[in-house]
Amino acid sequence: MMENLGIKVVFDNSHGEIVGVLSFAKEDYSALASIFQLFGCRLDVIMDRVSNQHLAGSQVLIIPVPTKQFQQDEVLSIKQFVEGGGGLLLIGEYGGYANNDTYLNQLGQMFGIQFNRDVICDSQARLTNAAADPKKAMVCPIVD
Repeated sequence: MMENLGIKVVFDNSHGEIVGVLSFAKEDYSALASIFQLFGCRLDVIMDRVSNQHLAGSQVLIIPVPTKQFQQDEVLSIKQFVEGGGGLLLIGEYGGYANNDTYLNQLGQMFGIQFNRDVICDSQARLTNAAADPKKAMVCPIVD
């Protein structure tokens, strides 16, 4: 373990996150959680609803790819948390998958952040994976 930063990091896992810290899927955020632990951060996971009680004593809230709407009292708790000096990391999935852009914008708009329903792709082959050539990249809108 490296220097103990004394920071409490909270992951939200209560809004239908398709990929979360506890998903046990091939691709989840357990590696990110491990990095925080490496620096001596304490971790917590919200399994029910975001509240002032859950956020008390925390310095960072991470919301990875939500697929359910936040209730007004949750939005207010998150706003108060950030305005009080807390950090907020919003993680979206490309193209607004499962409407996560809608739910992230519900929070991000309070802080001047907007998630678009688009994806970076290769302008010629329209590839959206690791095979895409970054020199030919462009933003491709997603059409429903």
